[in-house]
Amino acid sequence: AVIVVLASDTGAYFDNPSISHIRRSKFSDSRFADYESSGRAKFVRQDYAGAREAFKSALGFASSDDERKLILTHIEETDRTERIATTAIRAKTIFRKADNFMKQGKYAEARREYEAIQDASGMDYMKEISLCSIAKLYRMEKDYVNAHKTYGKFFKIPELTSYYHIYGLFEQAETYLEQKDYVRARQIYSQVMKTAEAKEHHLFRARLFTGDSYRLEKKCSSARKIYEELFRQQETSPYPHEGYRLDIRSRLEGIDGLADGAVEKSERQKRIEWVNSPKHGIYISPKGSDKNAGTKEKPFATIQR
Repeated sequence: AVIVVLASDTGAYFDNPSISHIRRSKFSDSRFADYESSGRAKFVRQDYAGAREAFKSALGFASSDDERKLILTHIEETDRTERIATTAIRAKTIFRKADNFMKQGKYAEARREYEAIQDASGMDYMKEISLCSIAKLYRMEKDYVNAHKTYGKFFKIPELTSYYHIYGLFEQAETYLEQKDYVRARQIYSQVMKTAEAKEHHLFRARLFTGDSYRLEKKCSSARKIYEELFRQQETSPYPHEGYRLDIRSRLEGIDGLADGAVEKSERQKRIEWVNSPKHGIYISPKGSDKNAGTKEKPFATIQR
């Protein structure tokens, strides 16, 4: 066991200290071990130029193919990580510019910014993010044809991860809901549920949003059936999800008592109706009498009464 104590005469704090094990017993040359260890320490501190220089120095003292292979792997990892860090800084600037254009309603300019980042090297997920952002811009303009063309490009990305594939399906389904194409939206949600890599929360959301599509279509009976099924699953689950239960309950309350085709009222409308339709009303009029019953037809004369 090794105990390391960090002490400062000035009382300063040590931010993210790192310890590099110099594996001298593992390598034939101590100088190789020292440079290899120094390179790893600089890599952790994100001093990529210093790490690369140390690894190249270690390469000069490598005495076996395994040692040379180790250092070349270190150098390759350093180069790749530095590219990612550099691209991330550039990407952050581009996204900020695109967001500003979007807030100003300059969608074409925002798209150009996102298109510029599609081919950014060193970051495998840039193309996915940029295409989803471009599709969202088209949606904001109600240009659904180009939005779906963009999703088509998205799904053709080589080696698209299951995470982004499912994310893209949800985004495209939401686009169909905006178009009031509820049948296609449900087909997309069905694809999510058939995806082998889909997680529990993906399956729940796909089923819940399928119910929402029926609700938007004013098919309350079909929506209610799905919500009640999901609620039963949560009630009988050994590990019920309280957030899921609240989501389902609020939806069931929203369509409570509604027949198919009925217009759903907002919570604000319901509150207004409740205020304007009290169970017990008392009426007052200057032409009334405190001897009256206080009804609309026979109002009181004073508030005191």
